[in-house]
Amino acid sequence: MSETLPLQSLLTLAAQALPEASPLRLMNLSTAAGVGQLRQAAAFMRADLPLASVGWWHLLADSGRLDPVAEGWHVVPSLGTPSDREALIAALAEGLLTAVAVNHHPLDAEEQLLPVDQRQSGVAGHRFVLPALWRELVVGRGWSVNDLWQALSWGPSRLLGRPGERLELGGRRWLLFNPDQEWDPQADLEAPLAANEPLAAERQRGQVLATGLRASLWRGPLP
Repeated sequence: MSETLPLQSLLTLAAQALPEASPLRLMNLSTAAGVGQLRQAAAFMRADLPLASVGWWHLLADSGRLDPVAEGWHVVPSLGTPSDREALIAALAEGLLTAVAVNHHPLDAEEQLLPVDQRQSGVAGHRFVLPALWRELVVGRGWSVNDLWQALSWGPSRLLGRPGERLELGGRRWLLFNPDQEWDPQADLEAPLAANEPLAAERQRGQVLATGLRASLWRGPLP
């Protein structure tokens, strides 16, 4: 209800907006009920359908999948059920949800010593987003690379009202990703100091090897 009640009010207001009005932006949908409300509202909109984001961790974890003592429970909005996660993935695939949000919120080791109910909420994990979603959506569910990049890059640009990313000769807006590269987060020399990375204890497959924003660290040929 903490999601559906305010969402219903916002969608009711948005349905009365003029066609030329800027689309409503909704952050961090997390439930199947919220997705259902968004889908129903589409039939009554005079203006553009609201643009909505979903947190990356809500696409990977749910109350039936995450170990009870694992990192990643203390997030806002709360993790939903398996059916919530499936609804979010389906809505993202069909374009009802516009973008994946990282919501990176690192906590230090001292903060992590507090009881769960006294800690700040959130997870860190910039370095895990692309590898984990590649495994879940591309490998596990047959998404195309274009579908994934729509959710991770072009969709977020649209939600923020920014031009979509594109490769340009001499540009720095690129990254080099190897989906088969295996790596150990604990041995990563550039690992952040965040103590609340939910995937840091697991060996990973898939890694960003270089980006144009840090091209000076890349020793291979430029893409």
